[in-house]
Amino acid sequence: MPIIKHFEPRTQDISQLEELLNQLEPSEKSIRAKVLQDLKKLRLGDKGEQNAAYLRPG
Repeated sequence: MPIIKHFEPRTQDISQLEELLNQLEPSEKSIRAKVLQDLKKLRLGDKGEQNAAYLRPG
């Protein structure tokens, strides 16, 4: 079974969101929640793509 697309992690996007999260003030709760939600989605998406790109021999 050929690999159609190689796994490309979204580490740069994740790093940017983490940096933004660190710059937010505690009073910016709604923005913080959205950034955390986006981080979770990116991390789970990366994990899913990595699992899908994994091929077992035989």
